[in-house]
Amino acid sequence: MATAPSLQAAADFTIRRVQPTIGAEIEGIDLSRKLSAEQIAAIRAAVIEHKVVFFRDQSLDNESHAAFAAEFGPLYTHPSARKDDNVHVVHAIAARDDFSEKPQILGLELSENRELLAEILRQYKRPEFQARFSWRPGTFAFWDNRATVHYAVKNYGDYPRKLHRILIADEPLYGDL
Repeated sequence: MATAPSLQAAADFTIRRVQPTIGAEIEGIDLSRKLSAEQIAAIRAAVIEHKVVFFRDQSLDNESHAAFAAEFGPLYTHPSARKDDNVHVVHAIAARDDFSEKPQILGLELSENRELLAEILRQYKRPEFQARFSWRPGTFAFWDNRATVHYAVKNYGDYPRKLHRILIADEPLYGDL
């Protein structure tokens, strides 16, 4: 099911699915400019529907990146993040091959925690729940960590993976971004 035509038409850009169950590419919008309320609403609806959206050919500095993210909620600075000197909510990240996390679901016994996490990881590996996207300079991705997980497949050779990330503070209403 495509994004509602009325929201998309009012926003003046197009949304194209990347995969049948997850991911969409939004074309015809410049994220470095101030967006209208209709555009923000349509992007919010697209993230909720598609879980991750991609924008091509974007040229955002840290200030415009933060301004875009702030349209979707209060910004959060992770305590361990290396911060940009001018915009403290932008986190510069150099991805490493040895990066690993040991997730835990708070409030569950350890055995139940392992069992549930094992099931979640099995779901991550199912191709129908994955969006593959070919990156190029100027590509911008936006997703809700409560609804999807980012995992970079190491298919970029010896090229360094450098990205900038902004976190939007979690809100108690989990159905909305």
